[in-house]
Formats: sequence, structure tokens, C-alpha cells
Amino acid sequence: MNTVKTLNLEQASPNDQLAIVYHHCGKWGKNRIVTIKDKKNTILKKWNFKDDGARMTCRVKDILGLQKGNSTALKLYYSSSELPEGRQLAAINVGTKSLAKK
Repeated sequence: MNTVKTLNLEQASPNDQLAIVYHHCGKWGKNRIVTIKDKKNTILKKWNFKDDGARMTCRVKDILGLQKGNSTALKLYYSSSELPEGRQLAAINVGTKSLAKK
């Protein structure tokens, strides 16, 4: 968790799902939120999840749809009541893939 990994979605199908599992010292967070931001840290998309501890899933199609212009770099953040300032979990590389090509 000390370094941010890059998640490459260039080869992913729009019908694929991204599954995220995150817990705090063995306990699931409350008021969990997954956010996608651009390189300027502008929030592009936000998903809210129940407090049931289930994995958090996002459709790859929704992430690919966030591409703007030639930007291929996005950031994946997690936040919750236990981590209100949030934490960047990954950089997302969407490559040159766009929904218009599908």
C-alpha cells in the first residue's frame, strides 16, 4: 500500500468488471466510496457501496467512458468513514481504447 500500482485496462473488454476488496484492520469500512479522478484530481465518477463487506465492483465500460480527449491516465481512489481523506489505490491506464471503437 506504500506504492501506487498501475492497472492497465487497455486489453480489458468493456463488459468486464473491476472488483475491489479493501478492509481496515480486518474489518469492512462504512460508507465506502470508490472514485475515479483525472490527472488534475477532478472527480469524474463516484460509486457508493453498502456497508455489507461485499467486494466493490465497477464496470470497465463506465471507466472507459470517462476518457476525455487524449487523456489515458486516470486514478482510482477509495474512501470510507474510517478513511475520509481517501487513498489512491491505483493509476489506471486506459490506453487508446475508447467506447467509440467498440
